[in-house]
Amino acid sequence: TTVEAHAHAPELRRHLAAYAGQMAVIGTGTFVLAAVDRLLAGLADLEGDHEAADRLFANALVQEEAMRTPPLHARTLHWWGRSLARRGDVARAQPLLAQSRAAARSLGMHGLAQQIDALAARR
Repeated sequence: TTVEAHAHAPELRRHLAAYAGQMAVIGTGTFVLAAVDRLLAGLADLEGDHEAADRLFANALVQEEAMRTPPLHARTLHWWGRSLARRGDVARAQPLLAQSRAAARSLGMHGLAQQIDALAARR
């Protein structure tokens, strides 16, 4: 949950920092490929370190484009857009969320598209 992640964010950021700029396979019952920078960005965002979060989200998008991983790219766009929306930066959030929604729909990522639609409905 967010509360648990927030409580452990500083420690997790310290541990993951050595892997910045890399892709990782994370195993928690299911194995998931992810840009470490996206994880670090989410943790930075939880701690209110928005400058680092934005830089890390941008880095993750570059890595995912280079690796040609459209589903990961769509999720990072969603995470970053959601982060910006929570901060009240709707002008920057909307294009990211629109790109994520379009990618999610084209890739059949119905759950992600629904999450973005729900977020848009709350605004």
